[in-house]
Amino acid sequence: MKTTNLLLLLCLMLLSSCNNDSNDSPNFNEQLLKRFPNATNVVWRTSNNYQVATFSLAKQSKAQAQPGKVNEAWFQTSGDCVMTEIEIPISELPAAVVAGWEATTFFKDKYQLDDIDKLERDGNVMYKLEVETTKDEYELFFSIDGKLMHSKLDADDTDIAEENIPTPKAISDFILGKYKDAKIIECELEEDKANKTKFYEVEFIDKDATFNDVTKKYDGEKEAIFDINKKWSKTIQEIEYKKLPSLISASFEKTYPQYKGSVDEIEITEKTTGIIYVFTIEIEGSEIPKIITFDEKGKEVK
Repeated sequence: MKTTNLLLLLCLMLLSSCNNDSNDSPNFNEQLLKRFPNATNVVWRTSNNYQVATFSLAKQSKAQAQPGKVNEAWFQTSGDCVMTEIEIPISELPAAVVAGWEATTFFKDKYQLDDIDKLERDGNVMYKLEVETTKDEYELFFSIDGKLMHSKLDADDTDIAEENIPTPKAISDFILGKYKDAKIIECELEEDKANKTKFYEVEFIDKDATFNDVTKKYDGEKEAIFDINKKWSKTIQEIEYKKLPSLISASFEKTYPQYKGSVDEIEITEKTTGIIYVFTIEIEGSEIPKIITFDEKGKEVK
């Protein structure tokens, strides 16, 4: 009898423990419905340690909820929603964004709007416009005041994860701490197949970025690379020749005067060891460009 009672007590304790564990775990569906009470066709999946809900809203009742389509909300294991991407009609696009879109070369080149998403991440709101012609498609990211922050060719890629994922807190804290007024545009988890390693690639603009009234977009966009442990590796930024520090341009012209008119691209790469300037030179008759590198003191790096 004592043995039976003891076993019963143990079972009750185990059941109570299981119930407590369940109560301590966030109810992701409840969290989703608090934010989007009209969500329907909800489909859940796990991606990069996030719980991701794909869903329709009442006004989108004809749409089918599929991974990567319609609307998405990303939740941490704590239950906090860290990123949402909601499809909206053009009637809900702020007037400033409509004006910004119509001022772009894409609009003038007869690109058609295919999809509009309102993107919230890291406390910022952006609008992503997918535009297309019969030849290609682009994703355009606009700030809430209608300025084009980023554009990229929307092509099939080999990313191992969602193309646009929430920025891990350790990474966003680093960027916001190192770069004044930084606004994160995209975060991707990619794979270096040659070295069989994964890394984070984060696109952002900061106080150094300037809005170009001619191109109607920001110049000075930066790309930060972090390893899979979220440790900063480097930050890369394209720069125009005329904006190079005089020390660097003088060193380049003195060392390679024959290549001044053949510079295809210049990148500034910032690492813990310092800053380097990487020149990509087009060589006539060759498909392989020449790469020339200088350090921040104007000394060529071989």
